[in-house]
This record gives sequence, structure tokens and C-alpha cells, in this order.
Amino acid sequence: AGYIQACKPGRDLLESLKEYVTRMDIRAGYIQACVGSTSTTVLRPAGVSKPKVFEGKFEIVSMSGTISKDSCHIHLSISDSECKTFGGHLMKGTIVRTCAEVVIGNVQGLWFA
Repeated sequence: AGYIQACKPGRDLLESLKEYVTRMDIRAGYIQACVGSTSTTVLRPAGVSKPKVFEGKFEIVSMSGTISKDSCHIHLSISDSECKTFGGHLMKGTIVRTCAEVVIGNVQGLWFA
């Protein structure tokens, strides 16, 4: 089964996704695609405990990961106006700028814990 979550401007991207998968009872979801933009982006780079915060207009150029109503592990890549790209673990505090249309697949019969 597939789902599409359209996250609204001003909303926290991660929190919106968590609310959606809980409401839809998605137990073994995965991110298939995402297009959209952010105004504040909070990413935790690999091997670093402190997140980095990016302020400004960014395009979402990729998002992948697993998500369920019990857990999530999502990576996000963003690009600025000079096409510089940044990526890491999606963290709370990432705010949708214009929209974020997220396509979520769900593996029936499995449950991510």
C-alpha cells in the first residue's frame, strides 16, 4: 500500500510524518519520495551528537528511511540557492517552507519496532 502525506507550511516535518503514520497505523513504512522545501532544517551528521541548524530557503532534494508508529530513521538532503547540498538524520525542528509531499510505502505483515 502507498500513502501520500502533504505537509503544510510552518509545520515540523518530522512531527507531521510521525502523526500521519500513527493515524494511518503504518507499522513498516518507508519513504519512497519527497519533494518540497524547508525554512529551518535540523540535521544530525554522521558520527556527531550535536545537530546542525540551517536557516533559509532550501529545496528537499532527497529523503529516505524507515518509519512506523513506533520508530523512525530518516535521512534528508537539502540544497541551497547555490546548489550546495547538505544531509544527515532528519531531526525535530525542521520546518516546512512551501510544502513537503512525502510518498510512503508500507510493507504489509511486518512491524518496525
